[in-house]
Amino acid sequence: MVALKRFRATGPSFADLVPYAGLVDNGVLLLKDGSLMAGWYFAGPDSDSATDFERNELSRQINAILSRLGTGWMIQVEAARIPTYDYPSEDRCHFPDAVTRAIDAERRAHFARERGHFESKHALILTYRPSEAKKTAAQQIHLLGRGEP
Repeated sequence: MVALKRFRATGPSFADLVPYAGLVDNGVLLLKDGSLMAGWYFAGPDSDSATDFERNELSRQINAILSRLGTGWMIQVEAARIPTYDYPSEDRCHFPDAVTRAIDAERRAHFARERGHFESKHALILTYRPSEAKKTAAQQIHLLGRGEP
């Protein structure tokens, strides 16, 4: 047998550094501190083409929804810009007349000439960390088996 102990690292491993404890339900993670985390990809309206009123109204609606969450919530929003190289081919063009087909052909040619086109992917991650009293009560229910139907 070869003694491998001298080759093993003694510092924390990757699993010790990440906060994830396990998967509770489809898309819901339990974190090591008792928090619950879930995330979704989303797409919203094009804010560059929206009016100031439309942007303000959307902000108001989002604020009204998020303000109902109360304490213990953390919200993360991530945006990733992914390079894109494909424009729909000419056989997938469904414009009904020659003018709109010509406009689309011009856009396709411009897209092929110019590089540096990107698509945006947005993600919303919600994390809920219960207060210590709620966390202790939930742990006791789970340990005593009263959480089962």
